[in-house]
Amino acid sequence: MSRVNVMRVATRLASSGLLVLTLGACTSLPVIVPDMARSTTRPQVDGARGPLSPARSRQILAKLQVGSAP
Repeated sequence: MSRVNVMRVATRLASSGLLVLTLGACTSLPVIVPDMARSTTRPQVDGARGPLSPARSRQILAKLQVGSAP
């Protein structure tokens, strides 16, 4: 076997190995920690003097939502 053929075979093996490693890295999904899970509780808005009432929090969030509409 000539030196050129050996280099071609080595390059193909290296490329194939890299492809297998790359595809193997895509097989696992990330683990979702409880802190990353969606919350089912409503957000609590804090003012300068502490937490606001749920009704006032809803008012502020509603105004922010309307103001952010395109």
